[in-house]
Amino acid sequence: LLEGLGASWPPDFDRAVVTRWARALRDGSARDIDSVEGVAIAVPPEYRVAPPPDGWPGARRWLRETPARVVTLLWLDDVDSTQSRSPAFLVGMQRDALWRLDGDTLVEDATRVEPRGGDVFLAGTWQNERDVAGGPVLTRFAYDPARRRLFAFQGVLFAPGRAKHAFVRELRALLAAFALEEAT
Repeated sequence: LLEGLGASWPPDFDRAVVTRWARALRDGSARDIDSVEGVAIAVPPEYRVAPPPDGWPGARRWLRETPARVVTLLWLDDVDSTQSRSPAFLVGMQRDALWRLDGDTLVEDATRVEPRGGDVFLAGTWQNERDVAGGPVLTRFAYDPARRRLFAFQGVLFAPGRAKHAFVRELRALLAAFALEEAT
């Protein structure tokens, strides 16, 4: 999962597929969720809206099963632009979100943070020692300076015993389709 996360990640073919899926989502093959001010989200109809999680007020969740893919939108208010680009701050937010949402932990030595364009991406591994479970976690952080709000759009995969590449690509497409709207 984390190999090649540097300048060439994702590889050209993979990038083309993710870009095509994200464009299709934005162009109407998904339902748009606009219940959060300042965000446009394209979620495929195969994902169902999940009950809001107790651990993070206001967070929104969608899930798809077989294998389990959970996409969560969460945010922090009163964040400054320096914090929004700080790898330590973003890893801390991710660690806190995993714990508060599901009692999971972030495997920090298997986590990479990469600025790309105006956003920052995190690729890592989550684990739950109680349930002996884990898998990839991908998060796109987008900062809205007008609202001083840092959005995190997180995709988590749990697919024991299965090849994960196609499912990770799907999560990356969802993250790529996420967009901030202009403040009015």
